[in-house]
Amino acid sequence: MSTMLGFGVYTKALSILPASVATIISTSEILFAAILAAIFLGETLGGWQNLGAALIVMGVVLVSLRTKESR
Repeated sequence: MSTMLGFGVYTKALSILPASVATIISTSEILFAAILAAIFLGETLGGWQNLGAALIVMGVVLVSLRTKESR
């Protein structure tokens, strides 16, 4: 039940937000899941995972900069 409620609220919030903000949030979700797993579960990231995290951050930054320019 808690998963359904959380997913429902998340989906509703994404439908309310502008597309550019929703894209940034949904793209960052994977990165934050990995960070939280490292903090709370002691998971470690390998080289490919660190590269992927860096690419996600770069993509989010590029989308954020592009969004600010179009305003």
